[in-house]
Parts: sequence; structure tokens; C-alpha cells
Amino acid sequence: MCVSGGCDVLCGSGQAKCSGACVPETNAACGSACVACGGAQVCVAGQCRVPCGPDEVPVGAGCAPVGRRIASGNFHTCVLHDGGVVCWGPGSSGMLGSGPYDGGRLPRFVTGLSTPVSVATGDNFGCALIADGGVRCWGTNMMGQLGDNTTGDSFVPVVAALGGTATEVQAASNHVCARLSDAGVQCWGSNSIGEVGVGSTTMSVYRIPTSSLLPGPVTRVFAGGLESFALRPDGGLLRWGDDLLDIFTATPTPLGWLDGGALALERSLNHGCVIRFDQQLACWGRGVEGQLGYPVSVTASQPPALVPGLGAVRSVCVGDRFTCAALTDGGAACFGDNTFGQLGRGNFQGGSTPSPVVDLPAVRAVACHFRTACAATAAGGVMCWGDNTLGQLGAPSPPSSPRPLDVSLP
Repeated sequence: MCVSGGCDVLCGSGQAKCSGACVPETNAACGSACVACGGAQVCVAGQCRVPCGPDEVPVGAGCAPVGRRIASGNFHTCVLHDGGVVCWGPGSSGMLGSGPYDGGRLPRFVTGLSTPVSVATGDNFGCALIADGGVRCWGTNMMGQLGDNTTGDSFVPVVAALGGTATEVQAASNHVCARLSDAGVQCWGSNSIGEVGVGSTTMSVYRIPTSSLLPGPVTRVFAGGLESFALRPDGGLLRWGDDLLDIFTATPTPLGWLDGGALALERSLNHGCVIRFDQQLACWGRGVEGQLGYPVSVTASQPPALVPGLGAVRSVCVGDRFTCAALTDGGAACFGDNTFGQLGRGNFQGGSTPSPVVDLPAVRAVACHFRTACAATAAGGVMCWGDNTLGQLGAPSPPSSPRPLDVSLP
């Protein structure tokens, strides 16, 4: 038929033109070269590749594990929303990524982010993994956390100078690690106790992403507190940095206590928790306030142990002496210190027994601040509870809430 003044084949929905004929768009005319995708591959965004699984997202030319939809730093939270990233909190040092500081508190979009697929936050900064495999970071940069070869803060996202395509990004207190498509890891930021994993602490700050000295390929990367972690193909974990027993290593070293792998790992300055491959939660470190999910009578660090009576876990977060978990049945439970209502129990009574968060609909993931917790709901919203002295609940008031409150996303 006549198309734009010339005779041409006009293909219908679900088809693509290839050599003058209409064929299924899933297996031909991939990109501009009219190339049929072979085997199990299909055409995705102009490239032939195996379709991503239910727990993966397209990143670059491949697939990556579903990253964080919601993440919290020490006083702010960021969430994937409406094709971008929305952040809220005090706003100082550019942690909200939305331009010059104006008091913060209310949720606003991070400026200039395109197709983010995962978000990560540290102490007063944030990063996003982009669908093309790049990483953009914003906020405080004293320790080189933004990865742009400077130490100046930025109120809008800047490009982290990666030496490859990222498939995963994780942020800790003052450093960031990204897993690359070649199964290596690059980290940047503070290296005062070996967080970058380069074998020494001679350089205490790395302003650009630098390859960690891994003994082989890894399938996941995690970062938290003052440590970095990577999951090996055999299910074992590597760690580098400072652990909860004040033992540090600047070189990635096997961590012997976890076999069978990990789905997620979260670490604060005083305790940590890991979701094992069987979806059971194990926690370790300081536990006297109840943050390990089982009674502890002394302040000394405890070895990793399963949290009893919790059930299957899909997401976990650790704050200052408290822990929250999103369960596979859609519920959420918290345990530990509750001075600011951060357990979401409707009161200010803490304890080591996991208890359901009240007034909360089905959730997908949780994220913890210093003394605040938030949850991404299955319906696409966000609810937060706990301390609000700096706007951590996404609103100027109340000063704290022991019950979840809706965050008004733009």
C-alpha cells in the first residue's frame, strides 16, 4: 500500500518488515539489520537475547537480578516511581538529587534520570542503575561516593566512570559497589578499611570505580555498613572491609559461615541479616536490643543464627538496632529497638520477637533508615513509620509515628 508517498509493505501489530515481508517481530527485523534471532532468543529493544526471567530486568544487552525498588540511607529514602526515582528526607548535601537544597522533606523526582531499573542509597547520597548499564549518583561526595573523579557534592545525578556495563549496584555508608556484565566487581568511595577490595588501604579514597581483586567471577554483589560482599557461583560468599568483630581485610576473602548462597544481605554498623536461598532469615552482630530476632543477654556480637518463627522472607532491611522483613505472603514484621515507633507495632514497645507491622497492606519490599522504616506496597505506593524529625516519613509532621503513614508521591 502507499506509505509516505511510496509503495511499501505495511505490517500489522506484532509484526515487523523483513526483506519486503511481514514476520513476527519477536524473531526477525531485530534492530536495523533485519536479523532473525536464533534459538531461544527474541528481539528486545533492538537486540537479540534470551528473554529475562520473572526475577530479572533487562540491563544493557542482557538480564540482571531485580534490584531494589526502594532504598534508604541514614535519613532519606528513594523509590522507583513512574519511570523515574523519587526521594524524600532532609535534602542536605544533595541527597535528594533534585537541585539546590530548599529544606527537603517532601518527595520529589531526582533530576534527569532516564530508565532507572534499581536504586541504592548510602549516607546522604544515592545511585541508580540505568537500563543501558550505566550508573548515576548524586549527593555528598567527600569520600568519592559519586564515582565521577571528584570529591565535590552534587545536587543532581552525575555519571559514575565505570569501566564496563553494570548489572547491579549496591551502596553502603560511604562506598558503592557494582557488578559488571563480565561478572567482575568495581567499587568506589571510602577505602579506609578496605571497602573497595584492592588489597590495601594505602589509598583511603577512590574517586572512580576500581576493580576489586576477586578470585573469580561472581553472580551478585552486596554492600552495607563498612563492608562489601559478593556471591560466588558455588553459593559461597566473599567479603572485604570491616566486619562486626572489628576484623578487616582489604582483599575479598571467603566467608565460611554461609553455604548455599544468599538472596539478599543487609548490614548496618552494629548488626547484619542475610536472606538465605531457602528464604529463611539469619542475623548476626549486636543483639541486646532485640535486632537479631532472638533473645540476647550481652552486648557482644553474636554469631549468625536463624530468626525463629518468621517464615519465608522476600526483603530485609536493618536500621539502628532494629530489623524489618517483608514476607512472601505480603506481610511485614519488625523486631528490635522501638523508641521512635520504628517497628510499626502501633506503640513504642520493643523486643526480640518479630511482630507484624500494623495497618499495612500487602508489601513487596522494605527499607530502613537510621530509626525509620518504609515499605513499597504491592499496589505501587509507599508507607513509612518511625522517626520523622528530619522528614523521613515524607511529610513535615508528625515528629514520629508508630503506625505506617502514606507517602504522597508526586
